Amino acid sequence: MSERLQAVRRNAKLTQAEFAKALGVSKRALTKYELALREIPLSVVLSVHEKFEVDLVWLALGIGTSRIENPTDVAANVASAIKSFELKNNVQLSPEKTATVTSYLLKERLRNRAYSEAEMHEYLETVI
Repeated sequence: MSERLQAVRRNAKLTQAEFAKALGVSKRALTKYELALREIPLSVVLSVHEKFEVDLVWLALGIGTSRIENPTDVAANVASAIKSFELKNNVQLSPEKTATVTSYLLKERLRNRAYSEAEMHEYLETVI
């Protein structure tokens, strides 16, 4: 988790002092968290999540993506990938197949499985 904490700080383009201040901890404490010399308190993890819109599962476990995704954006992304697959392959999925595929891909994306459009297309090739 220390590497991910450091990645959040660097992505925010903040110094250790600035990041520590934003989290309400000392620079010394932050340095120890980033070097994995001290366990990161839950209060700091929650603060990173809230203030920097970082996904808790990613921060704690390294699973999925770092950004919290808006479910509406995820749904639009999945729908777009299905449509582009249909156009690219000159096929039209049945409404039932579209619903099944959409449901599966949405569940996976919301479980923090970051599918690229190419990966969604690969999955779609297995179900048509």
